[in-house]
Amino acid sequence: MPKNNQLSDETKSNSTDTSSTDASSAVIGNHENAVVPHKISNHDKLVQTMVMVDGEWINLNDTNDQANMKEDMHKVNKKVVEAQKGIVEAKNSAESAVKYADSAVSASKVNSDAIVAQSSAIDQKAGTLNELITKLSNNTATQFQSITASIDGLQTNVTNYQNDTISKYTQLSDLMQSKVNKGELESVRTQLASSINERIQKGNLITQFNLEAGRTLIQSNKIYFDADSFVMSPNSKAFIPSAYITNINADKITTGTLDAAKFTVKNFSADNIVGGTLSEVVVKTGDNDRYFQTSKDNIYWVRNGSMSLIGNDTYLNSSNGLNIADEKNIQLTTWGGATVNKDGSITNTSGNIGHPKIVIDREGKYNPDDPYGTAFSGGPGDSEITQWVGNKEYTALFYGKGFTVHLNDGNNNSKFSIQKDNKVGVYVGDGDDGSEIRITGSGPIKLQGKYLDDGFDDGMTHTFGNVQVDNLHVRKWLGVDQSKNAIVKTSQGPVTINAYETAEYYFGDIGEGQTGADGIAYIGIEKLFNETVNTTIPYHVFVTAYGPGIIWVDQREHNRFVVKSDQPNLKFSWEIKAKRKGYEQTRLQNVNDKLNHMAATS
Repeated sequence: MPKNNQLSDETKSNSTDTSSTDASSAVIGNHENAVVPHKISNHDKLVQTMVMVDGEWINLNDTNDQANMKEDMHKVNKKVVEAQKGIVEAKNSAESAVKYADSAVSASKVNSDAIVAQSSAIDQKAGTLNELITKLSNNTATQFQSITASIDGLQTNVTNYQNDTISKYTQLSDLMQSKVNKGELESVRTQLASSINERIQKGNLITQFNLEAGRTLIQSNKIYFDADSFVMSPNSKAFIPSAYITNINADKITTGTLDAAKFTVKNFSADNIVGGTLSEVVVKTGDNDRYFQTSKDNIYWVRNGSMSLIGNDTYLNSSNGLNIADEKNIQLTTWGGATVNKDGSITNTSGNIGHPKIVIDREGKYNPDDPYGTAFSGGPGDSEITQWVGNKEYTALFYGKGFTVHLNDGNNNSKFSIQKDNKVGVYVGDGDDGSEIRITGSGPIKLQGKYLDDGFDDGMTHTFGNVQVDNLHVRKWLGVDQSKNAIVKTSQGPVTINAYETAEYYFGDIGEGQTGADGIAYIGIEKLFNETVNTTIPYHVFVTAYGPGIIWVDQREHNRFVVKSDQPNLKFSWEIKAKRKGYEQTRLQNVNDKLNHMAATS
């Protein structure tokens, strides 16, 4: 409860007298010192009488009128009497309520910022007792506690609005229940004579534990047991619809019998079976016409009742002739035709003979050239791996005889290709009649060997026929029997230009010059050209005048020559011919030995 406001120091010091009525210990309502009359005087100034009633100061005579003051004092005394009467009734109802009130008054505080108060009350009637404690902050209830007791039962309730928490306990003669709430979380424990139930709920998620005579229920999304061992009594029985056990050891099964005819396991992983033996067990999965099965004699993979895997000593067989591996050879064949289905399966469509197929035959009884690729037709007699893709189209690897790729000469589209990214390839059997070998590439094509032999012989030399070369570099000797021309494009079409050739190796250069006022011109031999010829031995210079006068070569040096004229400033042209370095002594060389050597090695 809040304490009464006290008079200020100034007011106290100015007070010179008090009322003759001693009300300093009077109580109005639930307030101590509620009526304390004071006379406030300042010597000759106006005298006023003030009294506090229910926490408010009342001016008993604003005009110092005695009649008005008496009337006001009468009102005050009347309120005092009424308050005292209420206190007596409160004390007579319950002494404990006064103690709670006194405690609350001493604990309460009032200041200019906020008001925090506590109140308590007890209401007792015939057969019932109610107790209530409330805590207020800024005129708002923040905490609440109540106890209700009757001849039928007991109920307590504790609420904290700031923490959003509530706890409630109810006890009847045949029931005890406790409940705790915090936000959307709720836990409830209910006990009856026949059952005990504990429940925790958050939204739609519920976990509960229920005990009844002869029955226990545990309900939750996940139940976690943390113990060194989990033991059930010897007579206990467990029913588990689905379970995942990290490690299981069949050796721990020391009694009983696992009957394969009655034993069924679903969602079973054999990775964690570390011991024991499963005997006489049939494992089967799949539908009636598509299943995988193990038994004592075989392992079957069946599809539509026509194929089996490792059945009848054949690893894969079909009534239509699809086989992989028996006691003699390994085969993959559709015997003449097949349809590849969307699910990846292969359906035989051709009967019992034909292609395609792959045979690994250790006895070599399959004849690759046989139209049907059947056995016992004059095979090589040695181990072979043969793959047929069509009539006369096969690859064969023979023991001791190498690898063969055979194409169908009656099919122009039958060709052998080695290809990379549609840029580089070698194609055998190309062309309209399938007789071409084509080599393509986005980069250079290199043929490297001791020499290149085209395989043709006309009785004298090798001949290629027609060859087109974009760039040709001959590192050694080049001989041409007939014409050797430069081809130049003209308005009349490409024409040949004949080269000027000499009996010896001469290189030449051509230029123009002019003599000076003294009739002399010095012509230097270009350094780069001079590196290709030998000018330390005699070379030839031809000059022609471009005007009247006489012009001649006066001197020839290793890096220049001198031209003179009888007329000054005479223009002229010149041409130099010098022998190629390294071939200074070569003239009309006989190549009969070279040609004979090429003929002999063809």
